[in-house]
Amino acid sequence: MLVRTSRHSLSGILEVLSDSENAYTVSKYDTLLGTTFHQSVRELQSIREALASINARVSSHDTLLSDAFDRYLQVCGEKASVVKAILRTIAREGRGTRRMRYREAIERSETGEPMEQLVIGMLDSVCSMAEDDALSGEKVLEVDELRSMIDKLSAMPPSILPGRTANNFISKDNSVQFNSSGRNSYQYNNTGSGVQFPNAFQGHNYYAG
Repeated sequence: MLVRTSRHSLSGILEVLSDSENAYTVSKYDTLLGTTFHQSVRELQSIREALASINARVSSHDTLLSDAFDRYLQVCGEKASVVKAILRTIAREGRGTRRMRYREAIERSETGEPMEQLVIGMLDSVCSMAEDDALSGEKVLEVDELRSMIDKLSAMPPSILPGRTANNFISKDNSVQFNSSGRNSYQYNNTGSGVQFPNAFQGHNYYAG
């Protein structure tokens, strides 16, 4: 049996996915989150079932898995953790603010990916794990079915469009800025570092220093 020393395990990811599905029950009927979001989250069940099948195969035999298997496992685990964090964030909100919190959760996440990209990445990792040489010949799951889920999600519109993630002036070190957003408007004076007067300006981030 392969002894794991890496961060994520099959059983650990299964637990994370179960927690994610439980968190989703709060927002599963919120239409403001969009079809792509909901379809992506529904695929977590297929991912969980596929991983459970792989886990059963690995646990019942002395199976030497490849280094590639472990790499895919780590990718899957990292994305599963982000999915859980996003769904928990949304679950704490009311219907009117969930979409806004969803965008913010994406921006704060380690990957910066929307739900569909996270799920696509997990599906791809699961397929690769199932095709590991150590599991060849085993009917652990329908890889073709999971691949079709990837194609389906890839063809759907984004769950959230790229927007103004920040309309900020960002100062570095000890730079000095004196800014005004237009005629007869307020002047903003900055003599420190960091994000200054957020959302006072439209467009991209602006840097000084």
